[in-house]
Amino acid sequence: KRPPLFEFERIYSEYTEAPAHALVLKSVNSLDIKHLEIPKSVFFEGEERNVIKIGECAFANCKKLKSIRLHEEIDIGKNAFYGCLSLEEIDAESLGKVEENAFGLCCNLSKLPKLNGTVNTNAFFGCKSLTEVMLGNDFYSDKPGIFAGSGIELVDREEYREESYTYTRNLDFTCMLDYLITFERRSIEGIRKKAKLLFARPRTDGSFEVPSRTEIIMGGFLTNPDALKNMTVCERVRSIEEGAFAKCKNLEEITFKQNPDGALEIKDRAFYNTSKLEQISLPVQTNYIGAGAFERSGIKGLFFAEGCRIEEIGEAAFKNCGNLKELELPQGLERIGRYAFERCNHIEKIRIPSKVKAVENKAFDSCGALNEVVLDEGVEAIGVAAFWNCKRLAALSLPASLKQISDSAFSGCESLKKITLPDGIKVIGASAFDGCNITEITLPA
Repeated sequence: KRPPLFEFERIYSEYTEAPAHALVLKSVNSLDIKHLEIPKSVFFEGEERNVIKIGECAFANCKKLKSIRLHEEIDIGKNAFYGCLSLEEIDAESLGKVEENAFGLCCNLSKLPKLNGTVNTNAFFGCKSLTEVMLGNDFYSDKPGIFAGSGIELVDREEYREESYTYTRNLDFTCMLDYLITFERRSIEGIRKKAKLLFARPRTDGSFEVPSRTEIIMGGFLTNPDALKNMTVCERVRSIEEGAFAKCKNLEEITFKQNPDGALEIKDRAFYNTSKLEQISLPVQTNYIGAGAFERSGIKGLFFAEGCRIEEIGEAAFKNCGNLKELELPQGLERIGRYAFERCNHIEKIRIPSKVKAVENKAFDSCGALNEVVLDEGVEAIGVAAFWNCKRLAALSLPASLKQISDSAFSGCESLKKITLPDGIKVIGASAFDGCNITEITLPA
């Protein structure tokens, strides 16, 4: 006896609002299907039951599947159609919830029903033939990368509303040719805050301007990172999330608009490995740079606006920025994290501001061109190997406030010949000046 084409199972705890007799299509018993229709209901365990969801991986890697007909607003589980390379068309009025990677790598999918439910991260990842999408009035998502790697050129909405907004359960969406942003709302009247940039497509010349209402730039918002060449960030942006511009290998310029009343956080790896980005001027509202934020970028000059309120530069923030030469740290800076400027081989002079209590471990490790270090009054500690192997360091100014020089702090600084230790020094760690060619040293009383 030939087995049934589809396998079903009852839905239990994961669908608390689902009808008591609802079914999920669990799997298909053939990988050779080309065209199929999902039934709205089937007889199961002696009674007719509604099919409300395509289950996780149900049709994954059905590489011959070309078209599928679905009933209205059926939910699509994780990886349900992942790797269906031949899938071209989904015939349905609309889709309900679409979970992670549901249509991942469906590279020939060109026709999509209206999206009228929650859409999760990478739902349409790699759908290169998909150029347009329609959002229904119940569309909901606050996830980045929902169209990552797709060919989306136009995001449209079901109904025209004032200012192009689509109102949803608790988010608003603005849909334009180049971007999709969301607005969290405090009330039904639409008091907007925390606008998030979820999707963007650079113009043909590689430029993109962040919409004026945007406050958060999400990681994975670009459909084609390689196409971005220059970017203008509006003054309302208060957070550039983790990995937002990471590996944008053709990004050459980013311009920030000033906002004296705002605050901007650049999160971990936000500009990681942007090899063509040669110069960046951070606006006055910048108050935090995260771990690895500019690691391995191509920047030659790092500039802070006058009065910049930055408080922290995170771990490895500028590590391996081998071209970085021009750098002046703002006076309000309070923390320089571990490895922050490690192997920045072109920095020649650095002044540590007074609010920085400690230069942390390996902060300027192996900065080969560094020849002068000035620590302002207020700095109290120099961390382990903070200036290790800075071979050209010859001029060193230590403040009276300095209490501790940690292990190997200046080890390998072979050009360092003269040291004046301040009266307040209490600890000099093991091998602190190992490998230095000191000819003159002044000790405190």
